[in-house]
Amino acid sequence: MAEHHWFWFESKQHSWLPVRHTGHGGPENADVGSTVAWDDVPLEDEAGQAAKSLAGGGLKEALPSTVDRHTNDLTQMPEITEATLIHDLRHRYKYDLIYTSVGPTIISINPFKPVAMYGPKVLSQYRGSLVSEQPPHAFSTAETAFVGVTEQGRPQSIVISGESGAGKSEATKLVLMYLAESSSMASRGGEPSEVSRRLLEASPILEAFGNAKTVRNNNSSRFGKWMSVGFDEQGQIVSGSITNYLLEKSRIVMQMKGERNFHVLYMLLHGLSDAELAKANLKGCKEHRATNTDIIDVPGMDDSQEWHRMVEAMDVVGIDAEERKNIASLLAAVIHLCDLEFEGEDSSAVTNTETLSFVSDLLGIPKNTCADMMTLRTMRASRASTFRIPLKAHEASDACHAIAKCIYSSLFDFVVKRINQSMVGSPAKCHTGVLDIFGYENFQQNSFEQLCINFANEKLHQLFNQYTFQLELDAYSVEGLEPPSDVVYEDNEPCLKLIEGKGGIIAMLDEECIVPQGSDAKYGDKLVIAQKSHPAFDKPKLGQQQFIVKHFAGAVKYTIDDWLDKNRDTVPSDFWMAVLSSAHPLLMSIIPAPADDGGNAQLSSRRGARKSSAKKTVADQFASQLHSLVDTIKQGDLHFIRCIKPNQKLAPDMFDGQFIMTQLRYTGMMAACEIRRKGLPVRVDLVAFQRDYKALVNESQSRDVRNILSSCGIPEQDFKCGKTKLFLKDGAFSAIAEKWRQRAAQAITTVQLAMRRKLAVVEVRKRSQAIVRIQCATRFKIARICLAKQSCIVKLDKAILNDEVEDMEQCIAELELLGEPEAAKRGRDALSRVTERAHARIRLRNAKNLEDVKQIEAIMESSKQFDLQSTEDFHAALMRIDAIKKLAKLHEELTLAQESKDISSLTDIIKQVEELNCP
Repeated sequence: MAEHHWFWFESKQHSWLPVRHTGHGGPENADVGSTVAWDDVPLEDEAGQAAKSLAGGGLKEALPSTVDRHTNDLTQMPEITEATLIHDLRHRYKYDLIYTSVGPTIISINPFKPVAMYGPKVLSQYRGSLVSEQPPHAFSTAETAFVGVTEQGRPQSIVISGESGAGKSEATKLVLMYLAESSSMASRGGEPSEVSRRLLEASPILEAFGNAKTVRNNNSSRFGKWMSVGFDEQGQIVSGSITNYLLEKSRIVMQMKGERNFHVLYMLLHGLSDAELAKANLKGCKEHRATNTDIIDVPGMDDSQEWHRMVEAMDVVGIDAEERKNIASLLAAVIHLCDLEFEGEDSSAVTNTETLSFVSDLLGIPKNTCADMMTLRTMRASRASTFRIPLKAHEASDACHAIAKCIYSSLFDFVVKRINQSMVGSPAKCHTGVLDIFGYENFQQNSFEQLCINFANEKLHQLFNQYTFQLELDAYSVEGLEPPSDVVYEDNEPCLKLIEGKGGIIAMLDEECIVPQGSDAKYGDKLVIAQKSHPAFDKPKLGQQQFIVKHFAGAVKYTIDDWLDKNRDTVPSDFWMAVLSSAHPLLMSIIPAPADDGGNAQLSSRRGARKSSAKKTVADQFASQLHSLVDTIKQGDLHFIRCIKPNQKLAPDMFDGQFIMTQLRYTGMMAACEIRRKGLPVRVDLVAFQRDYKALVNESQSRDVRNILSSCGIPEQDFKCGKTKLFLKDGAFSAIAEKWRQRAAQAITTVQLAMRRKLAVVEVRKRSQAIVRIQCATRFKIARICLAKQSCIVKLDKAILNDEVEDMEQCIAELELLGEPEAAKRGRDALSRVTERAHARIRLRNAKNLEDVKQIEAIMESSKQFDLQSTEDFHAALMRIDAIKKLAKLHEELTLAQESKDISSLTDIIKQVEELNCP
């Protein structure tokens, strides 16, 4: 194992991380491509953190270029694997680069924070430019589609998918905004068309009626939509239409913990004036069952402002004040319907009759008729006669909920229809479609809705697989190569046949819906018996009324609960009849007529009623819509935006690698990697490969890449040389890298020997030069010290000669520092003599003032050793002695003269005393 060699470390927490061998222990010769137990190898990640601090996992060898190199388009990497994909996404997300290309597919990671990449300046950067020269972006996909539809005249299909909270709705709005802006730039006046304005203004309306706060997302779309945009020859938007799919209308009467009902219900209660609320008998959110949910207020969302924003948008799309008033009254009716309560055993009645009156007034249906449509069921005895049976309390409650769901879903369809009517324009030359569809779902309990959603994802996954497979074939074709025979993809057709095929899950469900006394239990038993041998079907060991479907993204366990009722989408027949008596100006026009005209022919013939043929089941209708959608998508050039949610906490700057990897598998990105892996997944530039690995062969052989590959033992079936690229099997490049490492290790050893010898020579030279320099410095220092000693001794001698005490003291101190004790001692002795001589002179100088001749003589005697006989002080001392002696003699003579009273002698003596200057 080479030192500092990179590996992919599979962590349970972070998915794949790049780690490297620190070179301190561990197996020295691990096989290339082998899996090594991470406990045996000292590893560290890019930040230098020990890999042992990470949660367990295995190792796989990594190409250095896939760790160190980061690119906008992952198809430009030597290989695409789970590890390289998640590593590059993590690196880009760290720097707020939320978009990454995998060929024409864009991966978009929701940043959960504002990022500066959507302003007019950024939009103009992509407009009219080569997409390949720009960073990946939702705008780049929109620009590609715009160019395709305006310049090439080909229809375009943009598929935006991902789980709730991944940013699908925002991506859809960005694409539509770009198309609208590009259309306005293409027009002569530079102003957006009325159709494009209405297309953009449809978003707040659709989000209000079709979005809700869920545990996964504060603004989750609870329906799918296909938005078709028509362009004329000048690139101007001239028409548009919206098709909605599978609205989650069960949310009207049931919400999970931590979730809200549809936004528009809260917006209604916060946005209407007090007078309007009083007229509709509405109160606060907590006063109504439909809005008294665990979560009422959504962070960052003002329901009152959103209501007025929706009203403005409705005005733009042509929904006038009268229609808005009627829509508000039906929404209020739905809220009150959810508040109704029933009691009774064999028959039932409404307990809160005041609320029933509110419902009656809002729907324009007489109160008794309104009560009967929920508490009674009309049965047909013959083609000409009917009779009524009372419903139990729970049956009446179910009927009430069914009516509420029917009114709301019909109202949603009406709003979409009115938006579409506002976007009908002149004939379009070509169309661009944008699909915003729910992602794959797998909850703790999955029901009929999850089956439909996952069925849609299976169909789209098959489409994505076919599209990716064709791209892979094109990659070989561009290089002038035949694709390997093992370039295939795992088709999910068996799973689709299980769901929609003859005798499949949907067909058996539809059949059970029409047989007498059909039930969920019977359907579950029949399904297990019929499908038990199907490879995509399984039955859990525990759990009744459950089955497992092995989807492309993983196995999902479904629970059969009310599947027949959900599939029939049954609304009480008495409700259809009650609609006939409604005075509401909108209700009858939005409620579809029942399939059976036998007892309700009047409803079908009433003016404004929607006619329908034999009613399809929900699953059958959804399957038909899905097939039509896929056919429409296939007609255009395909573009995919895969939206990814970085973490489940909806927090910014938090990259949950394992959670993201799960989504990448759900969106089919890993299947796309698998298609590439089965062929020759490693693609490198021929020139770069020859430059980097020519050292493996002799110079004469290095011009042919085949010689390099042959020297590494790569068989011909494991590589293909194209025009500009070399295609390799996954393990082939590892073998080449290992051969290069071995050759590099040999070269490194040779270089190290030469360098060590050279370094040793240099070191010897350095040491010799250092020794010479030290010797020179030492000698120079010694010479300076000797010179300083001599100078100090000379100075000392001079000071001794001149009796300069201060200079002598300074010289003595310097000599002691310089290590000359003898000279210093001589100086101290000289200094001592000078000091004593000075003291002797002082005593000699003071002797002239003494009276004791012996004392003066002693001082004079001691001064002789200092050679002071010739000094004035010495002569003064001699004269002092003479004077004292003369004075003593005169004193004696004076005494004799006094005794003899000899005046002349006294006078003469006094004169002599005065001459001696004595008193």
